[in-house]
Amino acid sequence: MPMDGFFLLEIRRKEDEKMELAMIIFLFIVGIVFIVKGGDYFVDAASWIAEVSGIPKLIIGATIVSLATTLPEMLVSVMAAAKGSVDMAIGNAVGSVTANIGLIMAISLVCMPGIIKRSDYLIKSVLMLAAAALIVFSGFKGETGMAVSAALLVIFILFLWENIASAKRSMKAEEGGEEKKQISGKKEVITNLIKFAVGAVGIVWGADLLVDNGS
Repeated sequence: MPMDGFFLLEIRRKEDEKMELAMIIFLFIVGIVFIVKGGDYFVDAASWIAEVSGIPKLIIGATIVSLATTLPEMLVSVMAAAKGSVDMAIGNAVGSVTANIGLIMAISLVCMPGIIKRSDYLIKSVLMLAAAALIVFSGFKGETGMAVSAALLVIFILFLWENIASAKRSMKAEEGGEEKKQISGKKEVITNLIKFAVGAVGIVWGADLLVDNGS
């Protein structure tokens, strides 16, 4: 019967949609796993490379680690913008900052409260508020442009400069300097180089999967 055939086609169509949705969710989760594990490998390897080159840990934390941990979010936003998903790019950037402050930092302080020096965070906080003000301004306008992008980039450069300057001040306050980390053997070198490469590839693939299956 024609009607029976119609119902069969409708059932098959719904089953195909469910399978497609399940595959999208699966690939989305795979993308998250790639980004998380790739980020871990990349940060570990980048930190090791910096340590064996004699760069102090404070400088490593202020520059390499902070940039490497931001790399996954940056790639997701860049790929999303390149593929026309501007809303996803901006939402990812704003959402990651909000999660870092409102969730990660809050949980960390609840688990281990401590006293901080006002001078260590005053300039960073001002720069963060300036960046937030620019985002709010763009939200009121309903658009972003080169001027806002350039201003945000300047804020980032100032933030990075302040991180390095703060690390140098802390190093001067400490007694003595840090010794260069000794390499235990070729195996350690190969392992960290592989982790660096695998981490970078994992972040890129993960970001691509997130954008393709999340938009």
